[in-house]
Amino acid sequence: MKTISVFCCLLCASWTGAESDIIVEGFERGEVTFRCSHSLAWKYNKYLCRDPCTDSDHKLVTVVSGGKAEKGRIILVDSGDGGFTVNFTQLQRSDSGRYWCGVDRIGIDTYNKVDLLVKDATSQTTTLPEASPAWTCQNFSTITHQMDISTHITKASNSTDESEENISSGL
Repeated sequence: MKTISVFCCLLCASWTGAESDIIVEGFERGEVTFRCSHSLAWKYNKYLCRDPCTDSDHKLVTVVSGGKAEKGRIILVDSGDGGFTVNFTQLQRSDSGRYWCGVDRIGIDTYNKVDLLVKDATSQTTTLPEASPAWTCQNFSTITHQMDISTHITKASNSTDESEENISSGL
């Protein structure tokens, strides 16, 4: 009898268990998107709440199964397969912290832990390639050559001498 009880407890734990923790990083004024996945949760409402998530007042957005919900800068889209996508837009430094993706189950809800880090926009760096002297000279000579051709064609088209026009059009 003990074996059956232990088996039932393990089965119940795996049935309601959430997947792994989620770590997300983004930059101020940017956006992040992540997916929360839960076993056997396709028919239940899902929600996102800010830590400590001990009260329904901590829930930020709730989405019905197969639906889409938006509140402020947060959008939840339920895919209908037990998972849902969370999108934060116009990130702010104050958004950094711990969140929980929850499933509103009968009895005890299940959760995914989400740690969001919003970095300062000035820490976002862009690396530009270094300009080499050969590249600069090559572009300069190409531009000079094109200018010479343009000047020649302009002179030729303004000319009244037919032989000069034939030479220009041959370029």
